[in-house]
Amino acid sequence: MFHSGQAKPIGGFFEKIPHYITDTGIAGSEFPKTGASTAECAVLNSEYRFEWNPKHFYFNSAINALNFFFTHDFNNFKRIFIPAYTCPNLHDSVLSWAIKNDSEWKFYNIDHNFLPIIKNPLHKGDVIILTNYFGILDNRLHHWYLKNRVMLKDALTIVDNSQSLFSSISPFDLGFYSFRKFVGVSNGAALISDSNPGDDFIRNYSLLQEDLSPAIPFHSRLRAEGNLKDGFAEFKRYEAALEEEKHKKASSFVLSEMERIDFRREREVRRNNFMTLHDALGERNILELPSTDEFEAPLIYPFLFKHGKGMDFHKRLIDSGIFVARYWSKLIKDRDSDMQHSQRIILNKFEQNLANDLLPLPIDGRYGSQEMKYIISKINLWSNNS
Repeated sequence: MFHSGQAKPIGGFFEKIPHYITDTGIAGSEFPKTGASTAECAVLNSEYRFEWNPKHFYFNSAINALNFFFTHDFNNFKRIFIPAYTCPNLHDSVLSWAIKNDSEWKFYNIDHNFLPIIKNPLHKGDVIILTNYFGILDNRLHHWYLKNRVMLKDALTIVDNSQSLFSSISPFDLGFYSFRKFVGVSNGAALISDSNPGDDFIRNYSLLQEDLSPAIPFHSRLRAEGNLKDGFAEFKRYEAALEEEKHKKASSFVLSEMERIDFRREREVRRNNFMTLHDALGERNILELPSTDEFEAPLIYPFLFKHGKGMDFHKRLIDSGIFVARYWSKLIKDRDSDMQHSQRIILNKFEQNLANDLLPLPIDGRYGSQEMKYIISKINLWSNNS
């Protein structure tokens, strides 16, 4: 499966929790800090350390964090604005709540800068979910909000930072995060609000059970043993089961492990790898990506080839031992079918291209320049032969 020059697979689910902080301290990054992260409005503090915060709410998954908010906030939300291009699990969770509570929902599209296309003013009682795609929209979303705050008026703004662990929720009202997308923990997510969510919300949260999933999931052990095929099948089962779980708190083990992880190093590696790929592939990438001084730390490097070869390249990458996800091809499959909900999701041309052909290239802390060069060599080879 693996070609010469590449001994181990790149990407895919994590096999372990990486990069613990040592007693001698952390090697500091000299990259500028772009956001306004503080202990109150972000998962990580200004030193890029995870610290348990009594004003934050920790759940077993990001979907459950958001769903718990809608279920127990007790606000009479009249309309919910949801990005058409986002995880289908988020669609299902939010729309199921809306149907049960007789709330209206509307899908909105995004432009080529990944920013919302909103044409009409929002009002009190409206909610809009804004996605920080791939963790690269910190500044863009901030500027979009400042430009459109009159149109947003008294609407509640929620930022989806599930792909942006290092970012702040500011200037938005609420934000949610996923730990598992960034490091190899078995569960974990956070919900952060810029204001007190109320006594009822806090009381219901205090009654939640803790997620007691194994500290090291079975799929991680299988991957560590080199059994990728069975590990991936087990990973898919685990993810599906986690999304079906009832509201639970993140496990105490996960929170303690998060406190030990060297997130400063993780940030530096991700930014370095992002820049390495962009320097080499930027001219072939038709996406207009922001520079690294405009965001904290990316989840992946989003690559969209101009000739629409994404599906072919996706298969070639996997055959070469480079495991990349799909964001979110299921939206295309469901487009012309009878959907669970009455309002169909209509993607614009840009979103269709993303769902069909986007290659989310791995850049996380498990990898360095050697792995990035291997990815670059494969894409350049296939691009030149296309």
